[in-house]
Amino acid sequence: MCLLRCVLLLLTYFQDERHPYRAEYSNCVNKLEKDLVSKYKSQFENLFKAEAPTWETHGNLMTERQVSHWFLQCLREQSLLLEIIFLYYAYFEMSPSDLLSFTKMFKEQGFGLRQTNRHLVDKSMDALVDRIGYFSSLILVEGMDIDFLHKCALEECTEQHQFSSAADVIKGMDQLLLTFGDIPHHGPVLLAWVLLRHTLRPEESSPVIRRIGNTALQLEVFKYISTMLKGLGVSGNNVRGHTKINQSDSNLSTMGQTKELSKDLRDQTVDLHKAGTGYKTIREQL
Repeated sequence: MCLLRCVLLLLTYFQDERHPYRAEYSNCVNKLEKDLVSKYKSQFENLFKAEAPTWETHGNLMTERQVSHWFLQCLREQSLLLEIIFLYYAYFEMSPSDLLSFTKMFKEQGFGLRQTNRHLVDKSMDALVDRIGYFSSLILVEGMDIDFLHKCALEECTEQHQFSSAADVIKGMDQLLLTFGDIPHHGPVLLAWVLLRHTLRPEESSPVIRRIGNTALQLEVFKYISTMLKGLGVSGNNVRGHTKINQSDSNLSTMGQTKELSKDLRDQTVDLHKAGTGYKTIREQL
């Protein structure tokens, strides 16, 4: 967990010009970048499938209380791994094939609800299970690169978006997302996919896309998004600018809140947005 928190810290500040160790953090991220997601994805899957220890496998000291502590730590580690993956894709592009792979994995896992040891989940762990679902949904939405899609649409160059030439992946995603709709975590993913499909091919309004969009609305997606933001520690007019590292195990939320932007910075951001600059580009420029 300590090492994961260190990686989270690196990803949080490696592009922050105000941070005194930005250059060092950036060098570390460059060295980690190649295998970071694949290793953490594998680690997450192993944790998700891990069997809980018992007195038969670990001796008489493995009491029910110890098993409960083990599972709580397992959930915390899963949540932290997903947060790191999400933050990684906030800066680096996800390939269409990786999006399909993540979608299949999260569907199989029920967005965190089908834990191998779900019989050990008690009410005190609900926030962590929800958090795993939130980040599963956010990773898929981030993988669609809606910021870049918006920029491409404004500049009328949607063919530059990575999904414009990924017909096989689009077909696979369509078929997969048609099976979504039984849990609220699906809502933002379905809504983002409809936006992506319609923006890339506005002339194409197939029954499949309409069905996916209707499912998102039936899941009360906007209500879910509000609940998700509250669950991740974002409230009021604050926006998520960086991730805050937990200082104690009792604090389940690692989502920090940014200070209010100065008027000049707000005006500059608005001007860039009106000019059609994507959010990722704005973040890098500012």
